[in-house]
Amino acid sequence: MATDKTIKILLVEDNPGDVLLLKVSLKSIASVQFKISLASTLSQALNQLQSNHYDVVLLDLSLPDSSGMETLEQIQQHYPNVAIIVLTGMSSEELAARAVRQGAQDYLVKSQADGPLLIRAINYAIERKEYVKELQKLNRCSKVLSAVNHAMVRATDEQTFLKDISQIIVELGGYRMVWIGMMRGKQDRVHVEPAACAGVNQEAFQTAICQRILQHPSLLPTHRTLRNKGSYTIKDIAHDEEFAWLRQEFEPFGINSLIALPLVIDNHTIGVLTIYAQETNVFNTEETRLLLELAEDVAYGIATLRTRNEHKKTEKALKETNDLLEKIFSTFHVLVGYMDRDFNFLRVNPAYAQADGKTPEFFVGKNHFDLYPNPENEQIFRKVVKTKKPYHAFEKPFEYSNNRERGITYWDWCLYPVLDEKNNVTGLIFSLQNVTQRKKLEQEILEISQREQQRIGQDLHDVLGQNLTGLSFLAKVLQRKLAEKSLPETAEAEKIAKLCNQAVIQARSLARGLCPVEFKADGLMTALQDFALNLENVFGITCHFVCKTPIFIHDNTVATHLYHIVQEAVNNAIKHGKAKHVKIDLSTRGEKVVLSIMDNGIGIPDDLEKNQGIGLSIMSYRARMIGASFDVQRSGKGGTMVTCEFKNSRPHDKENKP
Repeated sequence: MATDKTIKILLVEDNPGDVLLLKVSLKSIASVQFKISLASTLSQALNQLQSNHYDVVLLDLSLPDSSGMETLEQIQQHYPNVAIIVLTGMSSEELAARAVRQGAQDYLVKSQADGPLLIRAINYAIERKEYVKELQKLNRCSKVLSAVNHAMVRATDEQTFLKDISQIIVELGGYRMVWIGMMRGKQDRVHVEPAACAGVNQEAFQTAICQRILQHPSLLPTHRTLRNKGSYTIKDIAHDEEFAWLRQEFEPFGINSLIALPLVIDNHTIGVLTIYAQETNVFNTEETRLLLELAEDVAYGIATLRTRNEHKKTEKALKETNDLLEKIFSTFHVLVGYMDRDFNFLRVNPAYAQADGKTPEFFVGKNHFDLYPNPENEQIFRKVVKTKKPYHAFEKPFEYSNNRERGITYWDWCLYPVLDEKNNVTGLIFSLQNVTQRKKLEQEILEISQREQQRIGQDLHDVLGQNLTGLSFLAKVLQRKLAEKSLPETAEAEKIAKLCNQAVIQARSLARGLCPVEFKADGLMTALQDFALNLENVFGITCHFVCKTPIFIHDNTVATHLYHIVQEAVNNAIKHGKAKHVKIDLSTRGEKVVLSIMDNGIGIPDDLEKNQGIGLSIMSYRARMIGASFDVQRSGKGGTMVTCEFKNSRPHDKENKP
């Protein structure tokens, strides 16, 4: 025990003689300073303890207003942290044992309490009580840590969790008050908002703290903790000059010391946990260590709850998105199938199944090409897996091998690869739309338009052309008669004859444009041969038409579309490709007819999909209209090659076309 410290003693004794004896014994000890306060009754002792701090109580068990062990019990009940030495006039080992068990630090017989014995008992009692208090505090801290961890497991939201742990710290830790503030705002506008509070008169305390936050935010211990990212302790508010202005605020709440602990998540301070105690010098090194551990657990709990809540929000949003996608997937009229990279169905939507008269479950686990054999499409599927690029097909013909009565149907379809985080193909999304009816309608409209166009062309050629020819003949006759008479109107008649001849040529040109292909099976060959010759005369380039074996196109609509495809391809080669030589090839490959246009120009751009103009789109559309494939690529020797491949129909096949 330090000799330079004054020991504050409360002597509770109603016998003046015993009081005098004890004072004399204490004064005989010159090495220690004592400050002795007297109380002759239990009620006086309780009042003294309420208003003053004492190191030890010398307690007589027989008082006017209390006697026996009840006296000790009353002191212990109201002031459990004070050291007590029981004084009695008789020696009784049983009474001494009961007193120590009840919480007293020692037991002395008044007649035997000389100076050395008394000071030894006092020092022992104070040290033993301090040790017990420290042990109790550490035990309480351990209980608080355990209870907070249990609260963390049970917590469902941050606000409730902070309220629960505040109450736990007060009730199990034995502290006066607990206040938790959380940082709000962004960057330079950060401020602390109260989040939870527990302890005596917490509403009034909360109001007082909030006022101080507004008045002196940077001076509060909580803000110093946030600024320095470490704990901050005031061991004795009453004697701390720096925080003298807090005394009046804390005095009504019985607060004499505090510790502010930072709440840190991933090196970012998110708030502060402040614990207030009634006693001074409460927060020693070991207790501070445990409380810092407590603050870490609280911060971890907050982080866990925030993560859990974010996961719940994410899961909710994901579920809503999945529900929406599921609803779209189930009700979408477009056929959608999802398969693995080996083309085994994993799932199809109802529309896909209904198109084949099956249930969605029927397709699961079955291979697409076992159900729908098609070597050409299988090659396309494997190319998508290999290149990881989607494929789009328009009006692609398809015939059900197991149900040929359905005839040929036409489909727009897309195949999209599904890639994982390593850019590997894990599956394929196959979407289709039956466009057979649309194609039939387009075909009918096109045929009507084609017939009307042909009718106009024939009228121009047969009617208007003949009339203009007759008019030209009459104009020449008139010119000759006027010339014979040497009349001045001869020149005007000559002009009329020339204009009539020009009109005849223009009418025939318009008729040829409207009907470039004659209504004969060999009309396409003749038209392409004339086109090649005319191209050389007009543009001065070499153009060859090659058709080694006569190919008869019985459908004039098909022949006309092919002619316009050649016309557009050659125009592109001259205008954009700067070609000087063009070759038009018409040949057969099995049951199919292949039309190729090759040039020696600069070739197509690498990013053809991005730079595809209206000309390519029109050619592709014309090819789809006649059920032909269409392809544009760089030629092996430079330049561009346009290929159109189709199945040539016989005259009796026309009725079966979609």
